[in-house]
Amino acid sequence: NNMTYWLFSSVSGIYGINGFKMIQASPQNNITDSSAISEIVPIDEAVAILDKELAENIDFEFTDIRLMYCCLTAQPIIDRMHEEKEKQSEEDTEEYNMKTKEYVPMWCFEIQSTPESISKQYIKINAVTGEMFVDMGR
Repeated sequence: NNMTYWLFSSVSGIYGINGFKMIQASPQNNITDSSAISEIVPIDEAVAILDKELAENIDFEFTDIRLMYCCLTAQPIIDRMHEEKEKQSEEDTEEYNMKTKEYVPMWCFEIQSTPESISKQYIKINAVTGEMFVDMGR
């Protein structure tokens, strides 16, 4: 009852001197399967996985831990700033939008942000399989 769940349509755009050059909105997600999950990896096991899997010389400070539903479908890197890559970007976006998205519960360990960080960064443990994901953008 205390899980955080975000499901939204992202909207992005490019704005310049002459106004908006491009606006993109991703389509809404449709829930096609809502199977019950009977067991999840307990938080202490998730911490043990981090302790085992992270290199000894890597030192992270975590500011928050949440159990959240996260998408397993990787979003491609889209480059709309260079005209020669615009067509490929449109194709990649369309292909991604058509893929079935799978959301699973994950233990999300939020990494202490730095002044250079523009978004939250996480190390995630899949709460069903115990698999570790590193979600660190620029």
